[in-house]
Amino acid sequence: MKIFSETIAGCPLHPKCFILSKHEKYDIFAINKAPGVQTHPNTQNTSRTPSLLKADYCEEEEKYTWKDSLSCLRSLYLVHRLDSPTSGLLLTTTCKTWATYLRNCFSARIIEKTYHAVVKAQTRGAFGIWKDTLLKVNSKGKLRVKKHKNGKLAETLVEKVRSTNSTNQPLALLKLTPKTGRTHQLRVQCANRGMSIIGDRTYGDFSLNRKISVKNNIDRMLLHASELSFDLHDSQMPSISWSIESPIPRDFIRLFS
Repeated sequence: MKIFSETIAGCPLHPKCFILSKHEKYDIFAINKAPGVQTHPNTQNTSRTPSLLKADYCEEEEKYTWKDSLSCLRSLYLVHRLDSPTSGLLLTTTCKTWATYLRNCFSARIIEKTYHAVVKAQTRGAFGIWKDTLLKVNSKGKLRVKKHKNGKLAETLVEKVRSTNSTNQPLALLKLTPKTGRTHQLRVQCANRGMSIIGDRTYGDFSLNRKISVKNNIDRMLLHASELSFDLHDSQMPSISWSIESPIPRDFIRLFS
């Protein structure tokens, strides 16, 4: 897999993250984020969880800044975010104009995102379109999301890719295409159907998580942002099309071999 980290001068990326691809015309970069790495520093959290870049971060502009080897100031703007436990594709840019435009496109849901997740299998699991109303709540100072009649609509297209035959470790690999962008949407929707994502320490099956971790030496949540695609046309911006993929991690595949 080719890595393009040299295309952003002196970019102090976390050592487990790398630039997967750069757009052929514009300074837009697809970064492969490792699990356990924060998209950006959490100012409300005093934990030592590492961030995507070891650099100064401006929360208002959603950008990292650093100086390259020639002491020139460089910037990298975030376009969207991934939860810390989630791995995979993260779109970024060195251009403020592109950052604003692409953020608006994500908000308008015209950039398609696809995830893959390993979940607890259910013999009667229903797939297709999942619809729930989800509400964010504060539980003992921590953000949690639950199904609630007063919540906001969450919609996801769900396909089963494969499953195990084991009765001791019944697992399924799902392809998840969210049509809305609610907080913790995929994690909560899976958990609500008895198909919690393996390794999810908030909404998961903790007993099964431990069994999988010990037996397979896996210590992460098995949710991966695997694809991003868009075909954008705007009178104020150049037309741009791009489709990027991040391979499903080996840890996922190993569970089904």
